[in-house]
Amino acid sequence: MVSVRAWLRETDARSWHAAARGVVKSSLPEHALTLPGPTTPGPFLLGPERKLPDKAAFDHVFAAPDLRLRRHPFSLLARQSTLKNARLGLVIGKKHARRAVDRNRLRRILREQFRLSLLPCCDIIVMARPGAAMVARDELRDVAIWLFDQTSKRIADAEPC
Repeated sequence: MVSVRAWLRETDARSWHAAARGVVKSSLPEHALTLPGPTTPGPFLLGPERKLPDKAAFDHVFAAPDLRLRRHPFSLLARQSTLKNARLGLVIGKKHARRAVDRNRLRRILREQFRLSLLPCCDIIVMARPGAAMVARDELRDVAIWLFDQTSKRIADAEPC
């Protein structure tokens, strides 16, 4: 192992930052050097193709849903689509979860279960109901699993995306 002083003598004073970066890069595995870009979703993100993009898409589902499910603390509306994958829209208002922490927790749990579910090609809207913020994390997860399983079972003539 080279001492710090010997290493500093070997490198030019003006380029020691570049030399230090080279040492760090050479010690890291290759996959740690390539981070996902802003257009490439990581393993825990939904890409733009898996989200309902705008008000028109939400209105399309609200106008004539093929499926309606309710189980405390969520309501689900789903409508078949011709796209290649299922899309998710979340409606979690301040009326049912006052704190931003609670709203984000609900969104995070729903997105996670949506990613893990094999769903047919459809547009799904999940809405929070009164008291959603007071429900425990495990119960929220169980309800989300049930909602997405029922959606995949009940939407007829659909193949998983």
